[in-house]
Amino acid sequence: MLRVEEHLELAQFAEGEFGANAVVSSYINAAIGAGDVICGALTGEYNRSGDHFEAVRMLELAGEKDAAKALNTVLQNKTMANYSDVGLSEVQVKQTSRLSVKLVNRARQLAP
Repeated sequence: MLRVEEHLELAQFAEGEFGANAVVSSYINAAIGAGDVICGALTGEYNRSGDHFEAVRMLELAGEKDAAKALNTVLQNKTMANYSDVGLSEVQVKQTSRLSVKLVNRARQLAP
């Protein structure tokens, strides 16, 4: 959970100070980690593959439909945030921020 908190804190600190893609990338890392924490707390397993959408499926199987939907939405921006020179919009930053915080809060509930 420590790394999840670090990524979230970094994203929140960077928001408004650094480019949108860097901020969103940190929020995405927090969301991915939170998804792993949620799965681990509920099933004893977490996604070990490089396919982060597998974590979405694992969350669904664990009964975490809202978390699965949030992670799926966050992951839609991953390629653009990490590899594109095109900047993400303020709307995308806010959405990714909101959903990442939602996932981290759920992870905190399950693994304080």
